Amino acid sequence: MGFEDVRLIKAMKIKTLITKILKIALLIIVILIVVQIVLYIGFSYSEKITLTKNIDHIITYKKRIFLLTPFGDNGIIILQPFPSIFKKIIKHTILINGKKIWYKKYKNDFSMRGKNIYISPNKQYILISDKLESEPYVIIDVKDNKQHTIKAPDGKSYCYRKRNCCGYPFSFHKWSNDSKKIIVYKTGTYVKMNPTRDYMAFREFWGISTKTKKGKLINREEKKWHENIKWD
Repeated sequence: MGFEDVRLIKAMKIKTLITKILKIALLIIVILIVVQIVLYIGFSYSEKITLTKNIDHIITYKKRIFLLTPFGDNGIIILQPFPSIFKKIIKHTILINGKKIWYKKYKNDFSMRGKNIYISPNKQYILISDKLESEPYVIIDVKDNKQHTIKAPDGKSYCYRKRNCCGYPFSFHKWSNDSKKIIVYKTGTYVKMNPTRDYMAFREFWGISTKTKKGKLINREEKKWHENIKWD
């Protein structure tokens, strides 16, 4: 066997080795892509929160896993070399004695819609409020499972804090001791039409009747607005 034959055999072995390495690398890439697709589709799981002995709140999450964490800015997507987990809420369910009496689904991939659940002192009513303050309250009567949506009294959102500018003016304060009212408040600003045209902040307390499902103004207070304004 001549020198040229030896070189040719070595070259063929190297070529074969490189081909195998490329095939293995390609197979690994394909497997990772398939795994990433499966992980991106994600999986759902539920968390059960017991509110009373016969009332449960079920939160359903969807979890996605990224092998490489995407980061985007100005339309450019960069894959960062570390994994990450993305979790979102896709459904809330209220069960009474194991029976579903209320639920809310979300489709928006960017929503993390938490709910605050408030049980009345006499355990007859359930108040459901949105943590982002972007949806009207829902009151459920446990006795007959009837649901009522509480609309804003004027359909407007008055606010001076950014977190309150979400389309629904009320924030929960407390239940009345007799469970006949839900005490809520809203805040906002306006320009007082006086010679100095003062920029004013206000806070209002409202009572929402569990019987009529309507709100009534209880108290209103005002202060000159400033960035770090505080209420008693």
